[in-house]
Amino acid sequence: MDLSENSTGAQRLIRQGGTFVRLATLAGATALLLSACGVGSESEEEIDAATDPAIAGALEEELLVDPDLVEQANRNNALDPQGANTGAVPAPKPADVKASREAAVKQFGSKGIMNAPEPKTVSAEECPGCEGDRTGVTLGAKADIQAGKRGKAKCNAKINYDAKWAARMPPELPVYPKGNVTEAAGVDGDSCNLRAVTFTTGNSIKEVVDYYYTKARRARYSAEYLIREGEHTLGGVRQSDDAAYVIFLRKRGKDLTEVDIVANNGR
Repeated sequence: MDLSENSTGAQRLIRQGGTFVRLATLAGATALLLSACGVGSESEEEIDAATDPAIAGALEEELLVDPDLVEQANRNNALDPQGANTGAVPAPKPADVKASREAAVKQFGSKGIMNAPEPKTVSAEECPGCEGDRTGVTLGAKADIQAGKRGKAKCNAKINYDAKWAARMPPELPVYPKGNVTEAAGVDGDSCNLRAVTFTTGNSIKEVVDYYYTKARRARYSAEYLIREGEHTLGGVRQSDDAAYVIFLRKRGKDLTEVDIVANNGR
């Protein structure tokens, strides 16, 4: 599955409209999340996004976002488990980074953590769907890329911002060990079962990518790793249950890695 091959000419439409933010998902990102990929082996089957009705339908979906909550979002602040604002994200301490790394390794036992393949570097024109941290795109808007699972009804649900959603991510895609959650959102429903979280960690992008690559592959997801304008994107699907995810990673300052995860099949 090649995200970049199917994304030419796609447009991102972000519209503030009183009670909602609409993100008309790019064909490339939707292909990454909704395509049927072979997950029985390390190889992945390609699908033509331009002719897939599920992908075409997902491009027109809307996700409702409370504009008051959007205004409250602040990437410079961390949340405690009850959702309270705890102030600026703390600078990582070497001991904390080591503890996070050890906790991540421990989760995989004797099998260890896999090394993700080298990322494919693409241009903005080749991969407009790889956009993650762009002005005006809220965490809720990012969750729209997950709306519209194959064969299911449109997702017109109102996403809820609350730190509790961080604990309800799919079990195979949790917050990185000891990560500092800055924002979380989610929605439940027959046709909408979305989870989204933003967090920071003192561990490197490579460490975090390897962690989620291992999590995804061992949970039978496909995984494609791209870099666009310095931002890393890892995403894939699981054919057996239409589960899908996308992860955006970028450096924040000198010491932090900031991560967005959007996934369906949450708890």
